[in-house]
Order: sequence, then C-alpha cells, then structure tokens
Amino acid sequence: MKNDRLYSVGSSQFLSDEQFIRQRMRALTLGDCYITDGITEHGEGYVVVSRKHTGGRISFACYLVDAWCCGVKDTFYRLRQEDFEFDDFINQIDGQPCGYDEAHNRVYGSIAFAEEAGIAPGKSFALAKYFLEEDTDDIPLIEYPFGKDGKHCLVAHSRLEASQEGDRRMGDKSYKSYFEDVVLAESQDLLAEQSLTHQEAMQRMEQYMDHMPRWMFRGHSPSEMQEA
Repeated sequence: MKNDRLYSVGSSQFLSDEQFIRQRMRALTLGDCYITDGITEHGEGYVVVSRKHTGGRISFACYLVDAWCCGVKDTFYRLRQEDFEFDDFINQIDGQPCGYDEAHNRVYGSIAFAEEAGIAPGKSFALAKYFLEEDTDDIPLIEYPFGKDGKHCLVAHSRLEASQEGDRRMGDKSYKSYFEDVVLAESQDLLAEQSLTHQEAMQRMEQYMDHMPRWMFRGHSPSEMQEA
C-alpha cells in the first residue's frame, strides 16, 4: 500500500515519502551498514544501508542481493525509525557490521554481474537506490566474487519456477540460453552439487519431493556465451 505521509520542507512545500526519498535522502548523513552471511555462504542475503536524520531518527533500506545470478531481487525501506527499532530489525536478520564501501559494491557489483546475463534489478530498486550514494568513481571499487564458479546460477524451487523467473527477469531472452545444466542441492546451506541432465533432474525431483529440494540452474559465463 502506498504511504501518503507528507513531510514539511521549508515554509510551504510538502513531500510524500517517495518524494522525500528521491529528493532528500542522499542529503542525510550515512549511518551504519550491515550485511548477512548468506551472501558469501550461499549466494543470497541482505545488505542494509542507513541514513541519520538531524533529530536522531534513522531511515534505512534493505536490499535482497542474489550474488550468484539475479543481482538485487527486491528491496524495502523504513523511514524515521527509533534506534531500538532499527537495532531490532538488524538482530532479526542477524546483520553483521560492514563499511559503506562494501555495502555499495555488494549491491552495485551484483547488479553489474546480473546485467551481463540481461537481468535487471527488481523494480523497487528504482526508489531504494536513493539510500545509496550515486555509483560514481568517488566510491572506491572493491571487487567481490559473483556467480557460482564464475557462472550465473539461478536458485529456484522447481524447473517451472526457474523458467518463469528467468523469463520474467530476462524479458524476451529465454532462460535456456543461460541456464542449461541442472544442479540439485537438498538445501542452500549444504549445496551438495551434482550435474544432471534434464531427464535425470526430473527423476531426482520425484525422489526428493518429500524433502523439499532446491533446484539450481547453472548458466554459462558471458565469455562462453560469446564464444558459442
């Protein structure tokens, strides 16, 4: 639901939440930043960037980052939170402190990697990006590993979900152009990989259905795609 709260700016101008974020958020001082272990352990996790208001309250954005394939999949934000509210949220996601430069490069690095496969960030990033500094040379470049073994690796619950996710995020491009080898893992935490054919994958799907397996579609690296 759209938030219609208005903020007074100056003597006569009032801004909605979205207007405030687009026009004023980057003028606020950067606050604490956090990352969750999932990004480095199994390719998906949260990056949190906060901003400090002059009155002491905190606004922050949380980015769901898929470092293996899709980049920024989703975002949400909270405005004018008390310290304890922000701390409670960080505790809930088990966030680990990080510097702003790391948070910035984790987010924009994942987006750049996803764009190599024609995958755009989730629509909500268009607004949430204003919690970040502009992506310019003023931000030190830190290179982090993206992809699984250097390749795009889409994690999904089923082949159907992977197909739909690939089609949705890649527009007119078929996910099959990027994700041909099928990999089965009983959980993201263990990621016990086995390269399978489509027929073998379907057989395994029936075998492991009761255990809610995770299906993963590994794509070719952009360089391999260009050589093919």
